[in-house]
Amino acid sequence: MHAVVDGRRAGDDFMRDLLAGSRGSTRGSAELFEFAEFGEGVPLGGRGTFRHAPLGGGSGDNVEARWNLAEGTAAGTTVDIAVHLHGYGSPQAGFLARKAALAGVELVDSQGVVRVRSGRPTLVLVPLGHHHSGVRWSFDGTLPDVAAFDGLVAAGLAFLARTLQVTLARGRLTLMAHSGGGSGINTLLAAGLDPHEILCFDSMYGSEGPIVAWMRRRIRSTAAATCALRVFYTACSGPAAGAPGGRWVDVAGKPTYQAPGSWTYRDDGRWHLITTEVSARRLQHAIDTELAASSQATALARCYRVQRAQVGHNDIPATYTARLLDDVTADVPQAVAPPPVTSRPGCVANADWLTQAPRKPGGDDPPPPRPGP
Repeated sequence: MHAVVDGRRAGDDFMRDLLAGSRGSTRGSAELFEFAEFGEGVPLGGRGTFRHAPLGGGSGDNVEARWNLAEGTAAGTTVDIAVHLHGYGSPQAGFLARKAALAGVELVDSQGVVRVRSGRPTLVLVPLGHHHSGVRWSFDGTLPDVAAFDGLVAAGLAFLARTLQVTLARGRLTLMAHSGGGSGINTLLAAGLDPHEILCFDSMYGSEGPIVAWMRRRIRSTAAATCALRVFYTACSGPAAGAPGGRWVDVAGKPTYQAPGSWTYRDDGRWHLITTEVSARRLQHAIDTELAASSQATALARCYRVQRAQVGHNDIPATYTARLLDDVTADVPQAVAPPPVTSRPGCVANADWLTQAPRKPGGDDPPPPRPGP
């Protein structure tokens, strides 16, 4: 398999430039790569890229890799694996590098010093998803099952083994997702993948079912205290007063449609809820129910929990990833517990939202027609 390590990147400057680029810079990713000497023995500053052919996506490298293993790593060392499934975005130059930066998965600083998981050999992989159209990406076709996922992990370990020139063994698995990458977690769990830890960064847009099933198995197992599930969501919203179907407003002399909060009207003639709050809070309710029957409830409550993020959607992974990779039970800043289930989300009208399909406040009439010229 072809593998190429990208240029040595000046860590802190690289991260600042890359994050700035993700917010609208038109510079190509090649302009962001600089060479630096890393004096602490982590080859290439713990950053590289390689190509895993089954992922597709053109002819270039399609996996970003981060590691904290130093030169001289003993043969046969067991390496923890973390895989981050990215979300939607415009497929421009440097797309995957920007997603890796937003993921917050750097393990080594610009001086080559291990800052995340010191003493715990770790390899983080950020694979490229399949681009459908516009900003939409998915992993359902490229990582559809355990065999495909294991192939990616094996390719990552082989790449790192070549870089270090030593044999390596696979250890614990952390599965992470941001935004639209959450559908990939559901697909893999439904297919039988059984990670030790799951981190969801505002990614529960679909059904919570596969994660609930995994959580129940883990909490009921003898390994419950050595595994974890950390989930972060952002609050949803309903229609503005007097505009149940959204409204048209004048923007620079042109009519512009404003959707009714977290609801969108699609070609099937139905309203669809676009939010992570409902699924995430249903998951917390399922966790609470499961823990109520456990003799380890107090300890496990730190390992299995849902929180509302108090930072912006795109900032969520970078805010929490490093802390949780160091200690998955850690209390993190700018995150709070969800409200009690008696307080329904602001985007739903029905009090039975925990068990029934959410209903849009204001009814199901279609959006108002576009105003005439």
